[in-house]
This record gives sequence, structure tokens and C-alpha cells, in this order.
Amino acid sequence: MASDDRELLLSRDPDKRALSEKMHRLGFGSYYDFPEKVPVIRSSEVPAAHWKDPVGDNTNGYGVVGNWKVMSYYRGIPTYVGDPVFNDTPDDASMTVGGSRTISSEYTFGIEYSAEASFFDLVKASTTYSFSASWSESTTFTQTMTVTIRPGWVSWIEVSPVARVLDGDFIYLRAESGTRKIGRFSGVIEAPGIEGNLKDVYTLRSTPMTEALVSHVQSLASQSDSGVRAVGDGGLRFSADLLPADLRAGAERHDTDL
Repeated sequence: MASDDRELLLSRDPDKRALSEKMHRLGFGSYYDFPEKVPVIRSSEVPAAHWKDPVGDNTNGYGVVGNWKVMSYYRGIPTYVGDPVFNDTPDDASMTVGGSRTISSEYTFGIEYSAEASFFDLVKASTTYSFSASWSESTTFTQTMTVTIRPGWVSWIEVSPVARVLDGDFIYLRAESGTRKIGRFSGVIEAPGIEGNLKDVYTLRSTPMTEALVSHVQSLASQSDSGVRAVGDGGLRFSADLLPADLRAGAERHDTDL
């Protein structure tokens, strides 16, 4: 997960009314007023059947409720959309670049795999009642464009998505069969997500290939299982992992209206 030295685009404070109602309904209202008194627990202490928005009342109820501090929107780190395309001809060539890239949620809550689906359901529910917003576990970015690539050059599309970050706690409430328990586990969750006038930024990047990279890509092109594939008349599409970081960093930028 990226550090928050990124450009902050927007931040929103949560609406706590639903949190208050759920905690008071299950008989834990005093903890709503003094959240620092809620003991810290591990997420694994929540029984599998209790991973749900709180149900019941103070005599027979249980569930997990989100208590968010803030929802922040940052300019995300640029990432490839599709693989780079190399013009392996002696002339300028019109070629299609781009493709698709899926970016998934990242989180620090220490959730066990068996509880992950229920955890995401609670993230979605708590985002709705805290911010009147939706939440997606992942977002697929799809974009292509036809560009003129100079001979010996490589081009690709990057997206700098709007990264939405939730910071706070989940609070486990249990008032069942004479057992009363409350505990919180803290963390951060991040996923792409836009709001209002915020938008994802697409950029066309281009740079000349090094001789070493040209030789390597051409060699891989002769291997059927290498992942390098011919495109158009004289183009080679190869994995973005082959593009050295310094070559990518120095590439030309062409902002687009995509």
C-alpha cells in the first residue's frame, strides 16, 4: 500500500449517526461516547457467523460496525494499462496501444482469508451509512488509442487513478446468551474510486528502446510461450515487466483527454 505523501485531492468526515444507532441498540452506547475505552482485539476473534452488519438488540444481538475517521482521495501511483508496444520497423508506424488493468483493494486489517468476503461486505455497508458512497473491491481500467510510434521507440498508456483510502476501526459487538463483548481492530483500506469532479488521469508515454532491450524482445518474439506478440505491421507487444524503471522514468509524457 502506498504511503500518503501523495497528492491529496479530497477528504470527507463520516456521518456517525448509523454507528451511534447500532451501538446503542445493542447496549454499547457508553462506548460510542468514549471509543478510546473499546479494547483492542484481533479480527480472528470475530466468529464466522458474526461477520455481518449488527442485528438484534441488547439482549440478543451481534455484528461488526465500521467506525471510520476519514475517507481521503489521493492521486494514485501511475500504472500500466495494457502492455507496451514497440515499433520494430525503420519507419513511423500507426499502432494501437493500451488494454486493460485491474486494480484491487489493499488493506492492513489482518483479515483471514475465510472472512475476506464478509469483510468486504462490511466495508461496502459502512461506506454507505458513513459517507453515502459506494465501494468496489476492484476496478478495471480499459483504454486504447491508435498512435504514431517512431521507429525503434516504444509507447504505452498509464493511468493515475483516484485512490480512495478509508482509515479507522471495525467494532465487534456481541450481546448474546448472556455474553457481552466489545472490541475493535484498526487498519486502512484503499481501492480506486472517484467522486464529484475527480477523475482518473490517462497519459501516453513514449521512449526510444535501448539496444539491449530491442535484442531481448526480438529474441523472445521467436518463442511461442514468451508472451511477446506481433501487432500490426512490424509491432511487438511485450510485458511491461521487461521495461527498465529508468527507461520508464525518462519517457515522454503526452496527456490525453481519455
